[in-house]
Amino acid sequence: DDVSGLKDKLNLVYEHVVVLTENQTVDSKRITKVEQDTTSLAELYGKNEVEIRNIKSILI
Repeated sequence: DDVSGLKDKLNLVYEHVVVLTENQTVDSKRITKVEQDTTSLAELYGKNEVEIRNIKSILI
């Protein structure tokens, strides 16, 4: 009985670790996507700033 109960608990721990690992993988992929999107937005923002400065210099 004790061994059976221990096996059940060990199986629960294993299943929990599997779920945590899957969630961590999904979260890691999401974080990577957000980082890439942020980099792209920063690049776009930089380009827009340069264009605005160029337009201002033409108008002045």
